[in-house]
Amino acid sequence: MGPFGSFKVPIVNGLIYAVLYYVLTLAGIYLIAFIVDALAPSFGAQKDMISSLKVVVYSYTAVWVAGIFQILPMLAILSILGLYSLYLLYLGLNIVKGSPSDKVVGYTVVVVVITIVVYFIIGAIVGAIALGGLMMSGMTGF
Repeated sequence: MGPFGSFKVPIVNGLIYAVLYYVLTLAGIYLIAFIVDALAPSFGAQKDMISSLKVVVYSYTAVWVAGIFQILPMLAILSILGLYSLYLLYLGLNIVKGSPSDKVVGYTVVVVVITIVVYFIIGAIVGAIALGGLMMSGMTGF
């Protein structure tokens, strides 16, 4: 039960949502790595796509692992452990990408903002495709 109530989603729509979200999340990781690599010269870092992909994947692994706590509502508060990803991103941009210490905080903030925007767009796309038909059919479910 969420803050706005709850509703039942048909199994087919739920599966479409899950698969689509998974695929677009993987594409989002690659897009974020591409953006990290494109921004590298602006922050004095090395332009190398492989190292950008390493930084993004390694840093967001903590979020994915902490997401397992969302399965049980009683443990959902432990998802805050995913914030460790911010520290991993900071370290990765400094060590792996070679960003100077005075520019790494700005680089980290820009990457986090871009990540929020990318995942917001992914969520909107997946929601419109997988759950859009439910809202049009007049399903209230509350």
